[in-house]
Amino acid sequence: MRESGQKVQDVLLDFTHTYAKGWIKAHGGLLYLDCSDIEGTDMYCTPEAEQELKKRLEPYPVTGIHFLDSGNYHYMSRLFLQKIHRPYQLVMFDNHTDMQPTMIPELMSCGAWAMQVLKEEECLEKLFLIGPTQKSLEEIPVTELAGDRAEKLVCISREDSVYHKLSQLDPHIPVYFSVDKDVLSEEFARTNWDQGQMTLSMLQEILLWICDQNEVLGVDICGELPQAPSWEEARVRQINEATDEELYNFFKKVLT
Repeated sequence: MRESGQKVQDVLLDFTHTYAKGWIKAHGGLLYLDCSDIEGTDMYCTPEAEQELKKRLEPYPVTGIHFLDSGNYHYMSRLFLQKIHRPYQLVMFDNHTDMQPTMIPELMSCGAWAMQVLKEEECLEKLFLIGPTQKSLEEIPVTELAGDRAEKLVCISREDSVYHKLSQLDPHIPVYFSVDKDVLSEEFARTNWDQGQMTLSMLQEILLWICDQNEVLGVDICGELPQAPSWEEARVRQINEATDEELYNFFKKVLT
């Protein structure tokens, strides 16, 4: 559920032209932002690109549903999180931790943005990371986190009991959802990264459980496949559009 009276704007960020024009037009509530002209955005985001992206996003609130293109641009979540100026909890679904050391620390990257959020975002109360393998979670460099920052991270592997660990959610503190579709099995998404085993119904079940008790500030969704093999393109588009449609309608319903 969402607090009443908040300004809301659903936004689709297009970096690779992977979204079908027909699908975009069919959803009149989605504001289309073409970002394909911004250099220095693929996987790593240069300071110049970050400045331009912030400029384009400046008029739009964190409240809403945000499509971010492929997982290469998952770092865009951080730019939306920076619009939150009160305590919040981040619930992140991903087959990867996005907390790995980076060769270019001064740049935002799709592989390290969540670690930057843990380190630097003062309003973050908890980060719930759902979906990676236990082995991947054990590779998170928690020693890089100063003070009580490591205590803000709650890891839920695909082998864990999800709801047991989600009991640490504070119902009095709002949440922001970040969903990378690579957490899903290939039956429900085709991405440009290796994928998990979660079903779409399980994802929705967890989301609904949280929505029933917490205010939701906003949502972002990434995990498109920009360049599918030509012989598989139609099937890939069908799978990804069906899941995007399902998630969009789901969030529109539960967030009203």
